[in-house]
Amino acid sequence: MMKYLLPMIVWLLALALFIVSVLMLGQNLPDRVATHFGISGQPDGWMTREAHVRFFLLFGAGISVLPIALCYLSRFFPVWTLNIPNKACWTSPEMHPIACAFVFRHSFWLSSLSLAWFATLHHLLVEANRRTPVAMSPMGVVALTLVFLVGLGLWIWSLHRFFRRAG
Repeated sequence: MMKYLLPMIVWLLALALFIVSVLMLGQNLPDRVATHFGISGQPDGWMTREAHVRFFLLFGAGISVLPIALCYLSRFFPVWTLNIPNKACWTSPEMHPIACAFVFRHSFWLSSLSLAWFATLHHLLVEANRRTPVAMSPMGVVALTLVFLVGLGLWIWSLHRFFRRAG
């Protein structure tokens, strides 16, 4: 249980910070919020402030819960559905619980990363709506996404590194 504690606490803190951030920054948005931007950074989709805040909270929190739920449920998947290095070793009756526990524990890190991405995207969206005329920096979104992809790559690498060893 102690192995789960740190990643779970980090995720819960990230979730709380995400919720507070969206609610606080959401107060600074105009009544009509530009919520979607074209490749040039010009707005091409709009919502009310209330609808945007509600959507962002539900979508961001929901996307962060999804990896945790899927990784937990993976312990119940038939072993033929799993695609991992050293599959015969890690799906054996004595090693399968260890493999499932590792994947579940690491799902909290991925979920924390996704919350950081959503919180930063929301900050960029608020900043875009403060500009006159409203515009989002495409480079900001590209940089944010690149940072997320590097984090995702490191997460995948850590899983691969764990499963490459034979128990």
